[in-house]
Amino acid sequence: MSVHPVHPASTRAAAATSLGRFVLMGELNKIRPEPHVTSYQALLAACQAADEHWEVQRRALESLAYIGNDTVAELIRQAYAAPEEKVRISAIFAMGRSADPYWADIVLSELHSENPAMRFEAARACGEIVLAEAVPTLIRMIDERDAEIRDMAIWALGQIGGKRARRALEKCMD
Repeated sequence: MSVHPVHPASTRAAAATSLGRFVLMGELNKIRPEPHVTSYQALLAACQAADEHWEVQRRALESLAYIGNDTVAELIRQAYAAPEEKVRISAIFAMGRSADPYWADIVLSELHSENPAMRFEAARACGEIVLAEAVPTLIRMIDERDAEIRDMAIWALGQIGGKRARRALEKCMD
């Protein structure tokens, strides 16, 4: 018998994703503290529950990533060390969402991953963290066969800015 028979994992994962809006609004002081704290506690419980489906845990982590505390940072580290590649991809997503340069070395290394989904999330994370060191690699990624990766590299260059990124973006426009 499942621990969560009424709500399948996909429903709980969608709920975890939706709660991310409350976490972000709370971090920006756009909502009262109560919904922010309640959302944080629910997501943290889902992320730490040993019996929770990994898809729910990864979506909860992605939503928690807006919060820059030691607990969330440790959850991101654990997710990045997980054996499931999708969980590691969510860790990269969370690193970007945190906007914390602490994760720069990991994110930069994942720009060279064999997995296109990992490269996509690493490019996004570079843009969110505003990693100027990523610009040369992101410029090369503009030539990727995968249109989503190309688009994300372009977006990230726009977020990072600078002369070299601007020249590359202008070249794309031509």
